[in-house]
Formats: sequence, C-alpha cells, structure tokens
Amino acid sequence: VLVFPAALALYVGEVPYQELIRPYPGAGVSVVTTVLQSIAEVSSVVSIGALVHVLFLRPLSGRKAFPVPAGTDLSILRWASAAWALSTFALVPMTALDTSGVSLAQLGQPGMAAYVIDAASNLWPTIIRFAGAAIVALTARVASRWTTLLIGLWAGGIAVLTPIVVGQVLVGPDHDLGGDMAMVQAVVAYPLFGVL
Repeated sequence: VLVFPAALALYVGEVPYQELIRPYPGAGVSVVTTVLQSIAEVSSVVSIGALVHVLFLRPLSGRKAFPVPAGTDLSILRWASAAWALSTFALVPMTALDTSGVSLAQLGQPGMAAYVIDAASNLWPTIIRFAGAAIVALTARVASRWTTLLIGLWAGGIAVLTPIVVGQVLVGPDHDLGGDMAMVQAVVAYPLFGVL
C-alpha cells in the first residue's frame, strides 16, 4: 500500500509541481507527503466504515444508549482512527513544506520557517482534517455508549469533506457540478468501502 505511492512520487518527480507552477520541495518532502496522504486516506475510509458498522450494522435490538460491546469492528475502528489521527497530524507540517516548495534541508536556513508558515496559506483544511480525525480516535477510545460514537461520525464526516469543499476538484465550466459530485461520492464511498 505504501510502496506504490512512494514509487509514483519518485517517478513523476517535479512534473506535477511544474504544471501547477509551484516550486518543487525535493523528493524527500514529496515522497513523505504522498505516503502520509495515502495512510490518511486508507485509514479514514476504514475508520468511517468501522464507525458505520459499529453504529448501524451490528445486530442489536432497540436504539437505546447501550454500552458498546467490544468486538473486532471496534478494535479496527480504534487502530484505524489512531493511524488516521497520527498521519494527519504529521501531514500538517509536511503539507506546509510541500505547498511552499521548501525541502527539509532548506528548513534550517534563517527565516525559512517563517516563510513556510506564511506561504502555506491552505493549511486550514489539513488542520480541520486532523481535528476531525483526532475526535474520531478519541471517541473510539473512550466510547461506552453508541451516542458517543455519533460525535465521531459527524467529526469524521467533516474531516473527510473539508478538503473536497475547500479544494478544487474540477476547473472549468462544470466546476460546481464536479465539487458537488465529489462530496456525494465521499459520503457514499467512505462508508461503503470502509464496511467492506
């Protein structure tokens, strides 16, 4: 799962950065950001799917605020949400380096850290994504009732949708339609593939 994104990032090199007219941060930042992004995506799909399974697909009677019984799905939720939270936490500084075009070696130069923070204006989606993933991980860890996990499901939904809403899915005349379809796709695909 991690070898393919890393190899692809090395293979394409600076071509995607040139097409976006952005400075290339070097192979190190590019590969690490790509691998972290891959971990975050896979673990978010598994986390949302596990949440849906724990909340809605367990064969339990009634909709009382019953204690959440331990099970494989809850264990998967806890591990996947921890991986999601940790990878998105690491993505915050790596995204700042990636979008500003600063390599890890350049970061030690005087004034470069301030430049990275100033140049990385689009960090808010990544920070919101981390906050949502952290809430999912926290609710999965401390949940004793299913109602607690609903908070995690809402936070996870916001975390998944934030990059889609803020980012540009499609440029051109059908931009609005492309953005709307990407949101619908995320709402349907994350629970569906995560449950599988």
